[in-house]
Amino acid sequence: MNFHSYGESSTQSVRIITGQSVLIDPSSRPKGTCLEVESGIARVYCPCEETEGMTLAFLQSGDQLRTDRLCSEGVCVEALTDLSFHSNAEISDNSGFDAVNEWTLQLLRIRHLGNAEQRLQALFAILVNRLGRRCGQWCELPFRLTHERIGELIGSTRVTSTRLISRLRSAELLIAPLGTQTVSVAPSFIESSPLESWKVSKTSLKTDSIVYVFHKKIESINLRVKAIQNSYKRINNVDLKIRLLKEYEDLKINFFQIQSLVKSMDNSSSNKLTISKLLREKCNRCENEIFKNKYLFSA
Repeated sequence: MNFHSYGESSTQSVRIITGQSVLIDPSSRPKGTCLEVESGIARVYCPCEETEGMTLAFLQSGDQLRTDRLCSEGVCVEALTDLSFHSNAEISDNSGFDAVNEWTLQLLRIRHLGNAEQRLQALFAILVNRLGRRCGQWCELPFRLTHERIGELIGSTRVTSTRLISRLRSAELLIAPLGTQTVSVAPSFIESSPLESWKVSKTSLKTDSIVYVFHKKIESINLRVKAIQNSYKRINNVDLKIRLLKEYEDLKINFFQIQSLVKSMDNSSSNKLTISKLLREKCNRCENEIFKNKYLFSA
């Protein structure tokens, strides 16, 4: 995706048209500065080489993006609707709440639900509840996501996303009216989401809870890769070995996504020791012992 680089602006308000992206470079901005959405809806995503395009958050009017909490690579902001934001807003005191980190945690929860159907339903539920509105007999989203982007958000392929969306349309649970950028979703589909409590209080989510979730996911990936390694060395069936290697590659992608998220939130914790010692160290050890071990599947 093409994007423009954006650093310190001489103007207070910046406008981006729908579909355009800008790269927020923290090195070119003064410390302690903040971007605040005035109007519109934005997608915040990671420009890192390993996970380019991975969604970190969605922002709407009033949400802030702390430029002092970005990793060195920065982040990209995509306008899902026409977007306007303050370039030098005053940082609000919300008792440690961070909109980007909160979205990151919820999207991580979605990516690790049981199956693709559940993940898709949970995704639409959080998008509608936070960014949409009730419009007559439907719930309406003011923007559309490509099937490829939906696949990224729910941890599936574009083909799988297209198949699931087609099922929803056939069941009259989702419509995309011609001539508009909106998507309408049946309230019954949203209300039966496998995940609840999307409207999280700004005081209910602390960095420690995010640390715990990431810690458990890394541990789970670590254990599963070791199980795959042991099975791979014991079996002789070629097809099964191929399946194990495919699962390993999926876990590898999952791990680097989490590692990228850890980097992006590294500066947002009030307890730097917790982040650097528990997460960064665990990520580095997992990467070196497993994902950079060329002898992992040797006989």
